[in-house]
Amino acid sequence: MKYLLLVVAALTMITGYAHADCSLPCGVEELITCAAQNNNMSAEDFYNNKLFLKANLDGFCVSPPAGSQDYQLQKDFYKSYCTNAGSYYSYQNFITASKSKPFTDFGCAANTTKELRYKELANFLATIAQETTSASAKHTNDGLYWRYENGWLMGDNTSYITPYYPENNWVVATQNNTSPLLTYTGALWYSVSGGANVYNLKTSPMQISWGQVTPPSGYSQATLNSLIEPAYWIGMGATQLTKDSMMEFFGWYYQNLATGYPIDAADYKAFVTTYIQDGVLGFNGAFWYWIYRINGSGYRTIHQVVTDPNKLVCQDIAAVSRMVNGGCNDYNPGRVDYYQYFLGLFNVTLTPVSGTYNVLINNVPTPTQLNSMACDSNIQAYCQVQ
Repeated sequence: MKYLLLVVAALTMITGYAHADCSLPCGVEELITCAAQNNNMSAEDFYNNKLFLKANLDGFCVSPPAGSQDYQLQKDFYKSYCTNAGSYYSYQNFITASKSKPFTDFGCAANTTKELRYKELANFLATIAQETTSASAKHTNDGLYWRYENGWLMGDNTSYITPYYPENNWVVATQNNTSPLLTYTGALWYSVSGGANVYNLKTSPMQISWGQVTPPSGYSQATLNSLIEPAYWIGMGATQLTKDSMMEFFGWYYQNLATGYPIDAADYKAFVTTYIQDGVLGFNGAFWYWIYRINGSGYRTIHQVVTDPNKLVCQDIAAVSRMVNGGCNDYNPGRVDYYQYFLGLFNVTLTPVSGTYNVLINNVPTPTQLNSMACDSNIQAYCQVQ
């Protein structure tokens, strides 16, 4: 018996799948572990050699390519945020983030099949791979190369304004008489004539409603772009969070996940600079974006869309690409290739779904042809509505 236990323990260490229920894997770790089992690999080796290439993980920080530090700002960011080169996108950070309580429904939604759970994971991996690709391995395992969009840092200091610099319409509340400046974590506003879209950052998923800019007592109204130097408005982390989405995650994080939450005021600049260095936090942001962020009032999250058993046409990469990208940038080649690559690793056959569906066009239900692998505005309009 003692010998048998030692053998089982040794096999567990080698294969990494002894404790996974591979008949219906639940969550990121089990899904990867079971896929690794089919390749006679440990879960970590599968992540480092099949899903992504270990030598390429955070590869910009390991070995920046020629021309990537032409500006002083690029050099300054590299020096400040590449101190842990090679570990930011590690398997350990990925799994640790996925196990955070708010994210355990990912790859484990109720009443979903094994195939659909793998399709959600493949959609997610394809998205983060495309957002961070080094374009060195023909859209296979070459993702997770960049931790921030170095290419937009074309200035000599942090006053350089990037294309993601928020418009003055984006409004936050800052706590009076604090140093460093603390920002309210419960809400964000997009101010327009007559009122504002109110982003409730305390809720999961995030809620958007119509109202007014109303800072809490002890806070004053400020523009979002005043919280941090302009150069920091770039894409960051596995999903390259930008602009308002970084502020939305910042607020949600302190309301729902940070140690001691809810925390009603925090230092936004400190949070952003940590986000570029802490891989667990970076992956937390990616899972939040997938599971809890919505793009408009009455819309659904990506997680809700891809796990809906009543909208099969929404479960492939076309709907996901539209919801993430707002368009079809780098769709094919790019996101499609990554999606097919990951599905292959998970032994899932891609069978596009097509048919005629009632799409809301100008608020009128209109019979429209959709295909789960055809990226267009109609599939987004159909899939993201509740």
